[in-house]
Amino acid sequence: MSPKKSMRAVALSLPLSFLLGVGCAHRASSGYYDAKELEARSLGSISKLTTQGGYWFASQPSQQDFALAKDEGFETIVNLRQDSELPWEERRIVEGLGMNYVHEPISGVRDLTDERLGQLRELLRDVKKPAMIHCASSNRVGAIWYVSRVLDQGVSPDAALAEAKRAGLRSEALIDRVQKYVAQERDYRGF
Repeated sequence: MSPKKSMRAVALSLPLSFLLGVGCAHRASSGYYDAKELEARSLGSISKLTTQGGYWFASQPSQQDFALAKDEGFETIVNLRQDSELPWEERRIVEGLGMNYVHEPISGVRDLTDERLGQLRELLRDVKKPAMIHCASSNRVGAIWYVSRVLDQGVSPDAALAEAKRAGLRSEALIDRVQKYVAQERDYRGF
C-alpha cells in the first residue's frame, strides 16, 4: 500500500470527533474566531465577551481565564484597567503564560484626550491578533472600539455605536466623549 493510501486508511479509521478536534486545536489563531459581525462568545468565567475580526472584547478575566485564552491561541492581552483596580498582578500572569501584555490604563473620560484616543486607535491597528481587550465590564473597551470602527474601518457612526453597546459600552459620558472625538476627526478629514 502506498504511503498516501495508508494515511487515508488511518484517517478513515479515526473517530470523527478526533478529526474535528485536530482542526480546532488553536481556534483563535487559525481564524476560527475571526467573525465578520460582532458575536457573543464564552470563555471560562468572563461575564461579557464578544468577538469580531480577531479582536475579543471582555469584562475582567480571572487568572484561570488567561490560561484558557492561551490554550485557545490568543497572542495578546490588552488591559485598560488601572493597576489599583486589580488585587493581583495581571502582567505577571499573562507574560508567564507566554502571551504579549499591553497595559493602557483608562480611568474614565478625563483620560480620553484626543492624543490618547489616537494612540489607542494605533494600538488596535497594530496589536498582534487574536487579541483580548478588557476592562472591568467592557464599557471602556466598547468606547475604543467605536472610535476604531468609524475612523479606521469606515463603519457608520450609528452602526458602530450599536456594536460598541453590544460589546459593553454603556456610559453616557464615554459615549458623548467618543462621539465628539469622531465628529471632530471626520470634520478634520472632510468626510
